[in-house]
Amino acid sequence: ENIPGKMISKKTITRNGYPGFDITSRTRRGDVQRYNIFVTPFEILVFKMSGNGEYVGEGDEANRFFSSIQLHEYNSGTKWQSFTPAFGGFTVQLPHTPYIGNDGSWIFDAQDSVGKTDYRVVRTDIHNYGFAGEDTFDLGLMDESFAASDFIDRRISRKLLTVQGYPALDCRYRDKKGQTFFTRFIIQGPHYYTLVAKGRQETPQVKAFFNSFQFSPLVYGPATFRTDTTRRFTVTSPVFFPAAKEDLPASLLRYAGKDDDDRDFVNELRDMTKSVTVANDSTGEKIYVLYYKTPRYLFDKDSALLGKKASVGTDTNWIVKQKIVETTPNGFLSTSLAVTDTNSSRLILARRYYKNGQLWALLTLTDTLTARSAFIRDFFDTFQPRDTTGSNPFVRKSDLFFDDLASTDSAVHKRALRSIMMVEMADEDAARLRTAIDGLSWKEKNYLTVKKSLIGKMGDMQSRAASDYLKTIYYAAGDTIEFQYAALETLLAQKTAYSYGVFRDIVTAEPPVLTTDDNDYVSYPSLSMLGSSLRKGHYASGDGSFMYNLSDSLALTKTILADILPLINIDDYKQPVMNLLANMIDSSMIRPSDYESYYTKFLLEAKQQLKKQVIQEKRMEIQKAELGKKKDNEELYGSKSRASGQGNSDLELYAKLLLPFWDTKPAVRPLLEQLLQSGDKRLKYNIAVLLLKHQLPVADSVLSSFATDDAFRYELYSDLRDMKELRRFPAGSNSPIELGRSKLKSMSSYYNIDTLVFLDKRAAVYKRRNGFIYFFKYKNDKDDGNWKLATVGLVPANDKAFEFTDGVDPDAAKRSYFPGIGSAEKSDFDFTDLSSTKLENDEPVSDQLDKLLKRTLYAKRKSAAQFYDDRSYDEDSGMEF
Repeated sequence: ENIPGKMISKKTITRNGYPGFDITSRTRRGDVQRYNIFVTPFEILVFKMSGNGEYVGEGDEANRFFSSIQLHEYNSGTKWQSFTPAFGGFTVQLPHTPYIGNDGSWIFDAQDSVGKTDYRVVRTDIHNYGFAGEDTFDLGLMDESFAASDFIDRRISRKLLTVQGYPALDCRYRDKKGQTFFTRFIIQGPHYYTLVAKGRQETPQVKAFFNSFQFSPLVYGPATFRTDTTRRFTVTSPVFFPAAKEDLPASLLRYAGKDDDDRDFVNELRDMTKSVTVANDSTGEKIYVLYYKTPRYLFDKDSALLGKKASVGTDTNWIVKQKIVETTPNGFLSTSLAVTDTNSSRLILARRYYKNGQLWALLTLTDTLTARSAFIRDFFDTFQPRDTTGSNPFVRKSDLFFDDLASTDSAVHKRALRSIMMVEMADEDAARLRTAIDGLSWKEKNYLTVKKSLIGKMGDMQSRAASDYLKTIYYAAGDTIEFQYAALETLLAQKTAYSYGVFRDIVTAEPPVLTTDDNDYVSYPSLSMLGSSLRKGHYASGDGSFMYNLSDSLALTKTILADILPLINIDDYKQPVMNLLANMIDSSMIRPSDYESYYTKFLLEAKQQLKKQVIQEKRMEIQKAELGKKKDNEELYGSKSRASGQGNSDLELYAKLLLPFWDTKPAVRPLLEQLLQSGDKRLKYNIAVLLLKHQLPVADSVLSSFATDDAFRYELYSDLRDMKELRRFPAGSNSPIELGRSKLKSMSSYYNIDTLVFLDKRAAVYKRRNGFIYFFKYKNDKDDGNWKLATVGLVPANDKAFEFTDGVDPDAAKRSYFPGIGSAEKSDFDFTDLSSTKLENDEPVSDQLDKLLKRTLYAKRKSAAQFYDDRSYDEDSGMEF
């Protein structure tokens, strides 16, 4: 069907016992093309010749070419033979030397034409260094994958066993043509083997095939001394990697060509961390190598970098089979680890070397039974870091930084500028820092940003002299408002009573303008000024947001509150001061008497805002009536959030400020009760929750109105749960189905779910917790042709709660200096999802729910996440930085 042009002739042919076609065609341009196509049990072979006129169709050259084709004949089934790949790994009995292919996995195929049985051995290599999956679970994944093949009708049997001590699983499947697939899955470290025999019955030859499979040593060539100048090590190894131009990390590529300083910074970061995977595609073994050099100016008080407590990744549940910490003869601190996990035969070997701010790390995946191959043994045993000049991270670098900053060598000077945020300062550095700030010239590239960055470093200091100098900067800045902002922001970053007092003195006497119609004065730092995650201390943004930094230390803010409250009468400062008051009220840092003088102002402004809100609500009702709609709709409101109301942040802020006067000022209660009558559901809900948090009365009818509303039911449940007031939640809305419906709709933040229908529930167990997963079908639009499936859970089986609220490991987010993977799961027991899985009409719903349940549970397992979840995963390194 894929032959181009008009077919002139087509005839069946046979070559060496294999059937085929001899086809001749003519293209639109008049060219003649001739094909011989043969089908063997293992491949399709296409031979082609094209040219002008009769040269191809009848010429001697064409006939000579096609008649010369000879196909390899397999001596099938007459005399079985032992086969071992050239690179080793296993030995097995097959009817003939197999056909060998690689489509990402190594495939070895053979056919017994006498016994009418096909045989296959598949080896798939999967490397990860962040976890060691349970053997039975990973074998189950192999079973699931095979059973999901289009040609498989059903699984007949399943039996766990061991082969030479390795975990294995025997399964039988019936295909859609009535033949049987006999399979054996075996796990050997990173190697996942699948043995398959396909035939009508289990013959003695089939049994002999499975029983003959034996692991054998991997075969490597001679080891050679190698030098890696990029990652600064030497090794004697039979495997290495070709020299290639290094690519920039993907996260930095977009910056590489924008600015000379940014390019220099990107190159500097690239030189800090270099990694490579040394791999042999034939044997499937890999070793991940990392080189990391601490930045020139880095000072780290934490000695974790030394690695005496090093682990692999952030997993705290490893079973440590071996741990050796020693100092090598040439002065490197060496840490070797061999770790596995419960019910896993996988073993991760890790080794790291540290000296003078430089770190080298090796990682590989093997297993607890196999002897180390020549590649892994030689690489780990002969690896030698090259003793190059490093920078001790446990020594303060501020003097080195200032020397470089003052250097007449432009490259050294620029390097210091790029690293301002990486330098940790102390009070004793104040004099040199002040000299650097005062000596900065307008001719300096990125002058504004550099100066703000240097001013921000004053935030690392707590001396009165440093605070006084920031005051000097403020008044010397004149019209350069960014420097004024930076000085005020940095005073607050110092977090001393004296620095807060200086801040108070400035803003009460000479408060800077916070708003302007001209935004041209705002400058933002370049990548080279900000881009490292190793940033130390305070950075002065100079963007005018300093008032919001008062919330960072409310205890200190309270000491100056009375003096800065009058700023509320200045338009620029009104909003940030009111927000500050609200934060302090929430934190119980102030009493109503601390700001009672502003009560009348807040009350009058709140009433005025309420009048505007009522007018706006009436206007919306009129518009809705004109459209002839009885319900909220997206044509009018534009989104789901608007359909329920957008709320009114100003009124909600006034409510927070007035609420403390509930018992002492008679006008407060009627005002808040008026807000509870708002037609804006979001405003009404937020006010109700505010009252509940302060244990003030809210009518049961108000709570019932939200509990019966899909848009608010789950939110109300969650808020009451957090307040430990679930007894107030209306019992009639407390069912998992109703709460699940609301939770799903809350996940669709912008567009409405038009239709949501409960289907069924399934029992589920996850991490020893028993519960249920509830299944729904949904449509975003009523005109959608297909339903999709949604899940809600895990709902506890005891019916006393809607969801589990524990299960997150607080230590999982801590990152170690040892290479690896691992991060905290956001919610271990949350399986709620609006999936993209379509509900098929030609398959029983029950079967589809069972499949989705299995996929949902599997997606929580690390071994299966890359198959059943959307999270990205780096197979080679499993690294996160």
